[in-house]
Amino acid sequence: MKLRDKQCDIFVFMFTPKTQQLGWIPLDQVLHYYQIKKMESRPDMIAQFTNWIADYIQGIEGERPEIYVHVHAPPRFSSLSLSRLSTAHQLASCLSLSLSL
Repeated sequence: MKLRDKQCDIFVFMFTPKTQQLGWIPLDQVLHYYQIKKMESRPDMIAQFTNWIADYIQGIEGERPEIYVHVHAPPRFSSLSLSRLSTAHQLASCLSLSLSL
């Protein structure tokens, strides 16, 4: 059974407490496309990246920012699950018709 989808969208934000500034980190300017796609579905790689980018920004600005990550995995249905859904919908339609009679 597949517990998670590997096709995800990832957004990385940073917040600097001292200046109260919020901004997003453009991943395509920091990592290669292949690295981003590999990292999206792997929590350990996301944690490693956030620690690295926080260290990097701290070295430049002198203060460690807070890094927030939002990962979105949209639901994906296979043709098998769609056929089950349509069968369930037909069954529910039949039941509602029989109940209304």
